[in-house]
Amino acid sequence: MRSFEEYRKRAVKNLHIADHMIYMTYNVVKDPKILVSIMENVFLAASNAITAVLHFEYTYKNIPSVPEGFETKFMLFKHECAEKCGVDASYLKTIRMLKDTIIEHRTSPVEFRRKDKYVICGDNYKMKVIGIEDIKEYIRTIKEFMNLTDNILLKNAWIYRKCKRRTK
Repeated sequence: MRSFEEYRKRAVKNLHIADHMIYMTYNVVKDPKILVSIMENVFLAASNAITAVLHFEYTYKNIPSVPEGFETKFMLFKHECAEKCGVDASYLKTIRMLKDTIIEHRTSPVEFRRKDKYVICGDNYKMKVIGIEDIKEYIRTIKEFMNLTDNILLKNAWIYRKCKRRTK
């Protein structure tokens, strides 16, 4: 089982990859298809941050177990950790929207580029348009979310480590 520090590192790495792809790679390639990959990395960063908090809570016996799937992790985080940790509902809404867009992308029958945007069409031809400014906003929001979760993990981990040393 991985520790919460490992999940935190993976989240930071995913966010760094997304940041590099949007500000460096996209400027060179100029292909809107890359926006979906960037969105997936942003989502993975958020998912790993949630998993890190859940593993932290499990390590210190605040929750009974850490579930396997994203949906159950997300619901557990939303109901058990978000309010306690001071996570705003807008962060959860953004994470849910990222997940839904990725699912739409995987199941969509038609996708195409239009100028500098990427368009995903659903079964009923409901269109979801992804632009570079949208992705930059997602990155900014998830960075804030990760800063919040990092503060929770690092502050509390320090306190617990200090308490462990005293008991030895």
